[in-house]
Amino acid sequence: MYANLPDAALDFGGGPATRSEATQQILNDAVNATRPDVAPTRVDFGTRAAAGAAGVGAAGAAEAARRQSPLPPVAPRRNPDEPYRPVDAAGRRRSYRGLIIFLVIVLLAVATALGAWLYGSTHYQSMPDLTGLTQSQAEQALTNDGLKYTVTSGSSATVQSGDVASTNPGSGKPVADGGTVTLTISTGPAQVTVPDVTGLSQDDATSKLTSAGFKVAVASGTQYSSTAAAGDVAAYSPNGTQTQGSTITLTLSAGISETTVPKVTGMSVTDATNELQKDGFQVVTHHVTLLFDTVLTQSPGAGDPIQPGGTVTLYY
Repeated sequence: MYANLPDAALDFGGGPATRSEATQQILNDAVNATRPDVAPTRVDFGTRAAAGAAGVGAAGAAEAARRQSPLPPVAPRRNPDEPYRPVDAAGRRRSYRGLIIFLVIVLLAVATALGAWLYGSTHYQSMPDLTGLTQSQAEQALTNDGLKYTVTSGSSATVQSGDVASTNPGSGKPVADGGTVTLTISTGPAQVTVPDVTGLSQDDATSKLTSAGFKVAVASGTQYSSTAAAGDVAAYSPNGTQTQGSTITLTLSAGISETTVPKVTGMSVTDATNELQKDGFQVVTHHVTLLFDTVLTQSPGAGDPIQPGGTVTLYY
């Protein structure tokens, strides 16, 4: 290709002796390229370019593949000096749990704020004490306070019939402006059956009667009882159906009563037996003589203490 160039084009400022070695090498390569027995000495820039392009293409493909592959998420740093940390699936789950907790807290805060707003938007007043007022007085008081009311009835041992026994809400409780109050009007004390407390201790009898709505008193005297131990309730009055709130009086037992044995010695065994049985005693006889039916001795003796219905033994 250099054969077509004029000498002036190949002359870089001097004769052949002044040409640079590089230029001379290029000329020699060009001449040798026409000789079939000499291998050309040249740099194959196309092959190197292709190889370079191939290398660059492989590296670009790897970089593209790397960029297209999913990268693990990176956890946020808590301070500037902390290194970045990849977050695994468990970490993501934990982050979801944290998010859920955060949302719950937000919802609770919103609900609290809404409740406070609603409470603040409703005005309240203190419920007045209407107990003991007549129904008309209570209704007028509620009307004056801008409150509505409903009426029901119930027995009361302390409030007379026709008066207010209780209210709902109770006295001193908050009630919304324009709210509704329930008035319970007394029908008077209820009629209640007095529970049987015979044989109970004084404390147990008192508790049972008080629970039924009665007051309790204890009689000053006692009485003998064959069924109630000493100190327990031998009797109570009144009984049956009584007005709730009335007083029930308890009579305590003195235990089993005792009596004395009458003197029956010197009497015929028949007369003595009849006398003792008339007083409620049991009689046992022993015939210790052959000729007489007169009572010679008795046990217990005359004047000795004995329980009612006890046994007296006669010897004749």
